[in-house]
Parts: sequence; C-alpha cells; structure tokens
Amino acid sequence: MKNFKYLIFIFLTVVLAVKADLYLERNSQMDEVVILEKVYSKGPFYKETNPNNSLSVNWETDHIIYENHRHRIFWEGTAEEFQTAMQQMIKESEEHSLVGYSDEEREAAEEQLKKYKANPQKMSFSVKASGKSEKLLGYDCQEFIVLNDTTPIAAFYHSPKINLIEKPYLEKAKALFKKLNYNDPTDFLQSSAMESYMFSGLIIKMVIYGDYTSSEEVEEYVNVQQEDIDPTIFGVTDGYSLMPLIEVMKLDLFEDEVDTDETNE
Repeated sequence: MKNFKYLIFIFLTVVLAVKADLYLERNSQMDEVVILEKVYSKGPFYKETNPNNSLSVNWETDHIIYENHRHRIFWEGTAEEFQTAMQQMIKESEEHSLVGYSDEEREAAEEQLKKYKANPQKMSFSVKASGKSEKLLGYDCQEFIVLNDTTPIAAFYHSPKINLIEKPYLEKAKALFKKLNYNDPTDFLQSSAMESYMFSGLIIKMVIYGDYTSSEEVEEYVNVQQEDIDPTIFGVTDGYSLMPLIEVMKLDLFEDEVDTDETNE
C-alpha cells in the first residue's frame, strides 16, 4: 500500500493550499529516489500528476479521474466509488504482502492482523511551533513539529500567505477528503491535529523522520507560479483506455515499474 498512501499523501498536502490558475512543482524523496510531481488548479478543477499516475478532481461535482500512465489507462467516477475501491485494495494488498510466506508464517501474520483490526493502535498526534522560521520560495515559513505523544515524528514549514482553494469549493473539498480517508490510525496527516494547517495556507516543505523500519522522507515545493491553465489538462489524456478502477489500482500497486512515454503533463 506504500505507493497508494504516497498518492493520497501528495493529494492531501498539495490540493488544500492552492489557488485558481496556479501551477506548482514539487520534489518528493523516498528511499533516495526523487520524484517530480506537477500540480494544476483552476477554479473547481484540480490535478496532481507524477510519472506513474494522476488524480484529477472537480470540486463541484465530486467527479474523479484516476490515470495510470505506465499502461495508458484510466477510470472516472465518484468519490464514493473511489473510496470503495480503496478499501478493497487495502484488503488485497494485505493478502499480497503474505505471498511467499509458509503456512505457519501466514497463519501467525493473519492472526496478528486480526488482533490489530479488533483493537487498532491508538496514536495521539499533536503539532507545536518550534519558534524557528525559514524563507522558502520567497515565503516566510513557520516551522512546526509533529508529535506522536511526546516523540517528534515530522517537521513541516507552513506559509499562510498562499491562499486556500476558493471559498465556494472549500467545504466541498473538506467533505471529499473525508470520503477519501483510508482509516489508518498511524497516519498523522489524517489526524485532527493537522487539519487547520492543511486548510489554512501551504505546507511548502515536510520532513518525515525515519526510524528502524523506514528512511526519512522529504516533500518540498520547488516552483509555485500563477499562469493560465488550459482546462483540457483536467480531462482524460488522449489515447487512454477506460478500465474498472480496481484494475487500474492493481496495475499501479502490484506491478514493477516499466518505461512509459507519458510526458507527465
């Protein structure tokens, strides 16, 4: 599920802080690999795209387009349908993670997962200002530390000077994100502690600290500019074939990366 969570992470940290007719570029570093994402926002339309996939939304209609660039396929439908497919993919990814286990190992892992679902780990997230600031892309950014109980797990740099999405679409955007919640109690981005920062400016840089199970992750904007955006960008890419959403997601999650001639635009 790492790749899928990554997509939603970008969706959360980008789309809540952009203004109509705004173009952004962002570098995301995971496991020493840097990926460039491009973001487009125009009125009720939003699109986030990277070399592997794209997610487009119309705030007014709750309409979503999800594209897999490696296979030149797409799906379009409602947020509710997207959420249903997400839950199915979470279940299938759990099963996929057990491939290659012995019967004994599989039984032990399944039992552990069953216990976790019956009593999920509760985490208490909070955010505090560090008192430090940094100028990024010309904006004065306040540094904040994310805590799990008393343990620092991330830092982010926030500017309130870049406006939120336009007011007519703000409540609809909030409602849509609730529909896209994949119910992971370990994900601080879904916590109430982060909500005010996600909806009140732009997180220009975020550093998620590593531990013995994962390496450090860095998400940082490298370009923010206003420009007229062609509305056709928010539609389906020419030459892409319609497929059921679950099949588009499976190809995105369960297959090794292959070359693509997609321009990521």
